[in-house]
Amino acid sequence: MSVLAIPLLLVACDKQESTNSEVTDEDESPSAKSPKATSRDAWKAEVAALKKKLQVQRETRKMRIVKAEALGLSGGGKKRSFRFRITNTSSKKIDWAQTWVYYYDASGRCVDRYPHALGLDLDVGASVEKALGSSGNGLDEKLRRNKFKTTDVEFSAIKWTDGTRWANENLVVISSRRKRGGRTPAELLDMEGEPVLGKWLGTYGKEGKPVHWLTNISGRKLKVRSARIYYYDDKGKRIDRYTLNRDLSMDPGATVEIEGGEPKDKTKEGTKFIEPSVSRVIFEDGDKETWENKNLSSANRPMRGKP
Repeated sequence: MSVLAIPLLLVACDKQESTNSEVTDEDESPSAKSPKATSRDAWKAEVAALKKKLQVQRETRKMRIVKAEALGLSGGGKKRSFRFRITNTSSKKIDWAQTWVYYYDASGRCVDRYPHALGLDLDVGASVEKALGSSGNGLDEKLRRNKFKTTDVEFSAIKWTDGTRWANENLVVISSRRKRGGRTPAELLDMEGEPVLGKWLGTYGKEGKPVHWLTNISGRKLKVRSARIYYYDDKGKRIDRYTLNRDLSMDPGATVEIEGGEPKDKTKEGTKFIEPSVSRVIFEDGDKETWENKNLSSANRPMRGKP
């Protein structure tokens, strides 16, 4: 089988990783006895199935599953705070939540944000009033300095009482870029999906690091800008992740083989599954826009194929 070599620089912890190979449909077919032929055919079938699954997920994905209404300032002294009415619009009882409170001045400009995790015991459809964000003297100082007038809150992650989780990291926006109300459903929908699918081949390369395939399913030429290698135990619980920085151009439909991640002898004990995830790309045609789905690089990312 002829292989077209493509130079690729993968940097992790300031280390250069291996050169990679691109596998194309024009390559000469390998013999039926070749294990790579079987793996490649299986991956093509898996990619087709994943594309259908991703489309269904994109169409049914709930971008927000908690409703929050700002009630304004209340209390005094240490109890001074912004309060919100929180309603559970999900299908299960909520146990815990991660929120981000955003503060706006009189002109409507977002001037600050505050991460606030809290325990909840909130039944389906139930509502509760909670103080969120800065409080007391810290809030008074921010009110004087930044002239806070109004607030918004986003729920970026929750844990249900059955132990399962939901997260949408795309709701978290840098203060200076956030408008009132946050990203619209249409904007959030555009950030969903995966233009590049990855798979660990179950093997290790010459440098002792995991070998993966990355396939461009976007239908557009793109450049990969950010990826993570996730490590899971036999129950699908994440136990580690590894960041790759690279500069990789991919044609539509192209599959590239890369070696990257922790060396086998340094992989954390208990690792059973490894999954590569590409969270940021730059399209090289059209408007050459940057696309990013923060959920694909989040600590909350679930294993794609849970055991």
